Amino acid sequence: MKKVKQSFAILLAFVMVFALVGVQIPVTVQAATKVTFSCTKKTVAVGGKYTLTVKGVKDKKATYAWSSSNKKVATVSKKGVVSGVAEGSATIKCKITLSDKSTKTLSCKVTVKEQKAATSVKISNAKLDENKVHTIVVGESYDFNRKLSPSKSNDKTYWYILDEEYAEVNSSGVVTAKKAGITTLVAKVGIDRVSAEESTNKVVDSVRLNIVSPKETSADKFTYIKKQDGTMRIIGCDRDLEEVIVPHMIEGKLVTEIGNSAFFLCSKLKSVILPEGITRIGDFAFYYQRNLTNIEIPDGVQSIGEMAFAGCTNLTNIEIPESVTSIGKRAFEGTEWLASKQQENTFVIINDILIAVNKDEIIGSVTIPESVINITGETFEFCGDLTNIELPKGLTSIGDLAFSYCRSLTNIEIPESVTSIGNNVFDKCNNVTITVTQGSYAEQWAVKNGYEDKLIRKSINTSANDIEWMKAYLNYLNGKELAELREQYAYSMSCYLVYLDEDNVPELLLTGVDFYTDYLLYYKNAKVQKENTFFGFINRYVPYSGWMETSAMDSTRCFYNAIERWNGQGDIQTMASGYYTEVDGWGVEEFVYNWDDKNYQNREEYKAAIDAYWVEQGFELSELREVSYYTGIYLGNFEETIRFFEARIH
Repeated sequence: MKKVKQSFAILLAFVMVFALVGVQIPVTVQAATKVTFSCTKKTVAVGGKYTLTVKGVKDKKATYAWSSSNKKVATVSKKGVVSGVAEGSATIKCKITLSDKSTKTLSCKVTVKEQKAATSVKISNAKLDENKVHTIVVGESYDFNRKLSPSKSNDKTYWYILDEEYAEVNSSGVVTAKKAGITTLVAKVGIDRVSAEESTNKVVDSVRLNIVSPKETSADKFTYIKKQDGTMRIIGCDRDLEEVIVPHMIEGKLVTEIGNSAFFLCSKLKSVILPEGITRIGDFAFYYQRNLTNIEIPDGVQSIGEMAFAGCTNLTNIEIPESVTSIGKRAFEGTEWLASKQQENTFVIINDILIAVNKDEIIGSVTIPESVINITGETFEFCGDLTNIELPKGLTSIGDLAFSYCRSLTNIEIPESVTSIGNNVFDKCNNVTITVTQGSYAEQWAVKNGYEDKLIRKSINTSANDIEWMKAYLNYLNGKELAELREQYAYSMSCYLVYLDEDNVPELLLTGVDFYTDYLLYYKNAKVQKENTFFGFINRYVPYSGWMETSAMDSTRCFYNAIERWNGQGDIQTMASGYYTEVDGWGVEEFVYNWDDKNYQNREEYKAAIDAYWVEQGFELSELREVSYYTGIYLGNFEETIRFFEARIH
């Protein structure tokens, strides 16, 4: 115990002594980065150049002084560019002065030789097949040699791989294969890299390389044909195949397509890896392959045909590259992958393509996401509870039978952006009305395919209210009950419903909330000529409303003008298509300045004619202005407004 205490006391004493005398524990300091040249020996041809670089200087304020021991042999620029002048040797130096005034001098021995320029180069040991292609298996390397002419040339050879995704090459010409695909090895010759890479350099040779997977399925297991562009299309395969790695080249030609029904009869198929270079997977390509659990679709595929993977019930995971811009109808129907997507989402969208929907959730009114530009065929087929659908403004194509058998569908507007519509898109949609823009592809398609009686045409300037107005009327003509339409279209329906339901005019009049309603209703029941109707009165009275120059009033005038022309002498399609584009998109000029076969040069003349008309009828202009309906005095009190005009017109 005493020895322990003594040991502890001695240790404590040492600690105190070290503390008193300030003994410091050594700290390791990281050495500064070594400053070097890019090389210490270099051979340069007469007339050739080489750039020496300094490595390891971090001082941004450092200065560099370059010099040559023999300028008759080699010179050096302020940036370290060495130029060969004549045969011999020289020492190139660089004196580096740092901001703290310390210096460092580097040296490089340069030997200058007369250039013996090569006139040609040949990659000499490539093992070319009948298609002049050298094959390397992924993971393996091959050392390529070259021969220069003349053989004593002192030019340098520089090696390149055009697509380094598939292979890499070192400075000696050794190529290592990285990934299955096609690339090219190039040898360029010159006095230095700069001259070798000149576009005018003709001392160049190249070899096409076929990089193959070690497990790539032999080409004799496939049936294939040569396409017009010289590439290959696979159209069939050995029925006993289970694990398939499709070769990216057959007979030296790139495989670019899996043809229609190519693997349809390969019932044992479990896994397929498609090579890069494939751009199309055809219709029914892997149809009903129930044992298929894995498919690898490479980047570069642009289109997947209809029902390409339909019925592949065990296919649970599919990665579709962004390069795919076209997917055929029911391409993935019946796969576990699609079923999972439908459970998670109402809309299954791949690369802005709507390929499927969860039909249990397609009820009533549905809005398709704005990102969608393509609706594949049969996507909404048999969605019996769908009544109204809003398409995205940027939509460009609608596939075959996309909305077929949607028997409850009543309204759809096809945007101007659509440039492709398939066959029988609205087959068995007996109650649908289709709104299109005048002059659009959709209008032409609808007329050509027999939808004239279901068509609503609008101009670019047609208001949403006017469109609803027209939709309601077409639905009425198709047998819809007024009560049902009132509930569906809300206040935008009021003018149509009032106009049609003559037995309930007084009651409906008092519930109208749209100024169209009252004018049209009164016009419907006045049973007199235009000049003596409430409608005619408003036409002449409009200039005093203060709205003369607003688009809202322009729209209203045009609306009335269209109804006037349509009443008793046309149909709703004529009204919808003919009177929104006369002048300035609304027909305002014609309506305002041409009336009773008189042409007025300007608004003042027109107003004067109106004044004269109503003074002749016994009205005071001040009285008319005082009760301006449009300025809002009688808005909300329709009955009083009607009585006012009735007393004066009748």
